Amino acid sequence: MNLYGILGIARDADAETIRAAYRLLARSYHPDVGAGSSSEKFREITEAYQTLIDPERRGSYDRSLQRSLSIPVPVEPMIVPPEPLCGSPFQPNTHPHFHSIFDDLRRWLEDDTLFFDWPRRR
Repeated sequence: MNLYGILGIARDADAETIRAAYRLLARSYHPDVGAGSSSEKFREITEAYQTLIDPERRGSYDRSLQRSLSIPVPVEPMIVPPEPLCGSPFQPNTHPHFHSIFDDLRRWLEDDTLFFDWPRRR
């Protein structure tokens, strides 16, 4: 969230609006006040206020915000596989390796020496 959103004000807000928004939020989130207090939220509000109330820092922040909004985000097209990996919903288990997995499992379970010697092997 940007600093304007933290204070709940518009980007073209004047210094008095910024100050009023800060005071309202500072009273709500100050760690010594009580019920809705949060030291992390209070720090966030104070940082936003200190940046936006100073004209030089606010100008720098607005320029960086404008640059971040104007940079296009590259979007890659979604690649869809030409055919489903496991067949159609009406023909389940048609993948060529589906049955071989169970054949390997069956062979492993039928091999008594492997099964009973397992605790001794390391």
